[in-house]
Amino acid sequence: MHSYMDILTNQLVPFARKMFPLPDNEDPDLRELPENHQQYRFFMHDGCPAHNAIIIRDWFAGEASHHHRIKKIWWPAFSDHNSMGY
Repeated sequence: MHSYMDILTNQLVPFARKMFPLPDNEDPDLRELPENHQQYRFFMHDGCPAHNAIIIRDWFAGEASHHHRIKKIWWPAFSDHNSMGY
């Protein structure tokens, strides 16, 4: 699970900050965005065992949500849109 955590912290977070900037981010120009601008980034998880590990759930509930403003959205494990089939 630690390699998945490394991907989240070292790849997802920098990518999300760059591609989906939020108000009050490090960039002072973003402070001028309208009030109704989205306040969180969303990341989808399905039934993959790595997504349900306690360390991953704790990270999303704590650091990801509060510091990086990333929240997870659960996706049905056996939906037609899940090509991995977990």
